[in-house]
Amino acid sequence: MARVPKELLELLAPIVAAARRVLGDMDPADVPAKLRKVAQSSARTLPPPLARSLLATLDEDEAFREKVAEALDTTDTTDTTDTTETARAVSDAYLERAPSWWATVAAALADRTAADAGRRADEALAELGRLERYAAEAEARVQEARAEAAEARAEAAERIEQARARIRELTRSDRSEIDRAAAETDALRSRLADALEALSETRAVAASLRDRVRKMRRSRVVADGGAREFTPRDPTELARALDGQFELAASAAVDVRPSPAGPTSGGLALPLGVAPDSPDALNWLLAAPAATVVVDGYNVLARVEPAGSLTGSARRRLEETLRRLHRQSANRHAVVVVYDSTVAGERTPETVRGGVRVRFAESDRLADEEIVELAGATAGPTVVISSDREVREAVSSAGAVALWSEVLVPLFGA
Repeated sequence: MARVPKELLELLAPIVAAARRVLGDMDPADVPAKLRKVAQSSARTLPPPLARSLLATLDEDEAFREKVAEALDTTDTTDTTDTTETARAVSDAYLERAPSWWATVAAALADRTAADAGRRADEALAELGRLERYAAEAEARVQEARAEAAEARAEAAERIEQARARIRELTRSDRSEIDRAAAETDALRSRLADALEALSETRAVAASLRDRVRKMRRSRVVADGGAREFTPRDPTELARALDGQFELAASAAVDVRPSPAGPTSGGLALPLGVAPDSPDALNWLLAAPAATVVVDGYNVLARVEPAGSLTGSARRRLEETLRRLHRQSANRHAVVVVYDSTVAGERTPETVRGGVRVRFAESDRLADEEIVELAGATAGPTVVISSDREVREAVSSAGAVALWSEVLVPLFGA
């Protein structure tokens, strides 16, 4: 049997529930070898690999399929993913195998796929709007920083010139006054350098945001058109394609077994019922076994200090908070914070301060890309803290535990 899509698994949830009931009523010795893991599973919702193995056995074993069909009428499906009339109709067609039964399944699958694609498109549009607003705010801050830098530059130039004039007027006998004037000049130059650095950094972050908006716009095009290309509009055409796949799998006598478990973070997992942005999640992290904690720097600051998230002082407060996380964690987690880069060459790529590694992405990359790369390359348990949905999904696929930026709020100012 060809690999069953996730959407079809959801539509066939009533069948899975009925089959689990049949297996539960059987003597353990009578349970087919292929279904022993299914019978032993105590999960409320059967994992997809086991569900696919169960459906494959239903295709091969007509007697087992008849028992499941009998049990379907009395199975309580309130704990399944989809309990609608559509799901029940699809389940009946799948078990009875009446003529054109695949047409019923295909039509329901096409409706489900189109609805899911529409939902993803709506989510992408909402995220695009949020990023565009964020980019607009960053652009406004760039303008403000540019004006402040120009004002600081003019003031510094004027005061430097005044200091130089004073130095020229001083005699050699008053060397202490000369030293004070020179120190004031150096301080003014340092202030000017800080202002120019802040302006460069703000420009770089705004450029990164513009890149992310462009990526979201490209994703919107794919989301709008993907459903139409993925699923034929004509249910009969889709039924023919699915029939072909079914016959090919049956003729090849494919041995369908559950796929290996996906990547894990060294056995580290957020307990059930604990929200990834809650104080309980922070308490869990502080008590967890030793792990590497990767933090999306500017994403956290945008949630905690949105008004000043791009300033050096905001970064220093965040890094002090992360040092507090390092000290308070029961097993002294290794902490890495990643920021989007400033202009190339203006900042050291990585420094270590009080147990916290501070990294700036390369000038041609986003911090998001480095975070996902770190999550996949770091040995041992890994936890990523970011409210960016794409980052969380990517690091979860790489085996890391994803927490929201808001989980760090209790540590600010602690």
